[in-house]
Amino acid sequence: FLFSLVHYIGTYGDAFTLASFTFRFLFGLALNVLFIVRGFGIAAWTHALYDVMVFTVFS
Repeated sequence: FLFSLVHYIGTYGDAFTLASFTFRFLFGLALNVLFIVRGFGIAAWTHALYDVMVFTVFS
């Protein structure tokens, strides 16, 4: 919950929408499960690769 809200704070924060908050919350839960099952490295790389995909494919 808290990490989902961090994306909306500050000058560079996104505009709050329920859809983006819900997506980030659910993706955070999935990363937490991945962290518990596989460890920090896999969860961190998954997040990093998602960021690269967003900045290259969807921009």
